[in-house]
Amino acid sequence: MSKHGFISPLKVERLAITSASIEFQSMPTSPNYDVSMTMSMGLVSPDDARADDRIRVEVPLDASLEVSEDGKPDRHLGTIHVSGITTVSLPNEIVKDDEGGGALDYLRASGISILYGHMRSHMMAMSIGNPMGPFIMPAIDPVAFLKSIKENEAANEPQK
Repeated sequence: MSKHGFISPLKVERLAITSASIEFQSMPTSPNYDVSMTMSMGLVSPDDARADDRIRVEVPLDASLEVSEDGKPDRHLGTIHVSGITTVSLPNEIVKDDEGGGALDYLRASGISILYGHMRSHMMAMSIGNPMGPFIMPAIDPVAFLKSIKENEAANEPQK
């Protein structure tokens, strides 16, 4: 821990881009474009989340973006896809009294934020030579994204 306490005890144990692609079919007639994005994430609940002295969670993310000309959604310009995975952990003593699952949600939201930032940087570097210039993926709210994933999974659970 730092002298002033601003360094997080969260540890990034793994951070990787597992696949990435950019494909542009045509050039825009203006420098502006629209993006529609879909993201998915499996809520991995590791059985050994509290193995050894840390609680850890694996976060896989998949993002697909469809790029169209500004104001012309039917004028498809290209597709961007990127997938990645990260594993993040916290010391057990920090979360020893976590009965509501808040520590896993904190780890998942942190993992989403860290991995998505890594994915954005990777895609920007990868797209630098494309005809439209460097492409920056839109910012996301990792807490709101996690909430939507949990709501979708709850809605799709079979009724008992």
